[in-house]
Amino acid sequence: PTSIAAPLPNSLQKWYRAQQQQNITTLSDLAPAYRYARVPAREDVDDVARALGAATGARVEAVTWLPRFLRLPAATPLKNAAPYEERRVFAMDAASGFAANALGVEPGDVVLDLCAAPGAKLLCLAEAAGASGVVYGVDCSAPRLAVARKLLDAHHA
Repeated sequence: PTSIAAPLPNSLQKWYRAQQQQNITTLSDLAPAYRYARVPAREDVDDVARALGAATGARVEAVTWLPRFLRLPAATPLKNAAPYEERRVFAMDAASGFAANALGVEPGDVVLDLCAAPGAKLLCLAEAAGASGVVYGVDCSAPRLAVARKLLDAHHA
């Protein structure tokens, strides 16, 4: 295995310098600084952010460009934090959240989510479509689809 402190190949370092990213020289420089979590609509984002910060000791802040999302340092575990265990927040990467948000799903919409596992986007889409909408989740992997079902069941979507 390659150490995360190992330098990137010279050609890649050169590319990053050309992109005005002189500080990216090792694998560890590419590690994400933050992790993201989504707050379901039934919860107040600021209340959950405060509770999650208190439970983890981490700085937790709302993501201004992605509604209902929080960011916290990447090394901060969510498991065993009260808001996570109480299902007031769930882990979700920002790219998936952005994709779900970009669809602009509204109450009553019908949505098909292909490659739906592990289910976080599916959960967001179901929340947006509401009780009057329908969201279908399809995945070619039965075990991964079971993970999605478990997430949806846990969050009562």
